[in-house]
Amino acid sequence: YTLNFLASHAAMVEVAEPGYEAITYSMITTATNAVSPLSAVISYQLLAFFPTLNDQESIATDTPQVRRDFACLHFLVIVLNLSSLLSLPLLPRQKKETRELVAKG
Repeated sequence: YTLNFLASHAAMVEVAEPGYEAITYSMITTATNAVSPLSAVISYQLLAFFPTLNDQESIATDTPQVRRDFACLHFLVIVLNLSSLLSLPLLPRQKKETRELVAKG
């Protein structure tokens, strides 16, 4: 967590226009904090597809159905996480390209 925090804050300062560092930091922090409740909602919605994983008693039974549901849920989460990598080509590569993108509007 600490390395992620330091890297993201260093990147925020570099990307921000001179004089707008504080507002850029606050906007990115607000967007980051807004994702947390949204991720909880999405987690509960995904869990609804696997009713055997909704309570501790059924998980404690450790039946093949519970294992299969857990494997499916785990696979689905991995696919969703990896799908975020598809947005990487949309990001500028360097600070210079970011500045050009901001200048062009």
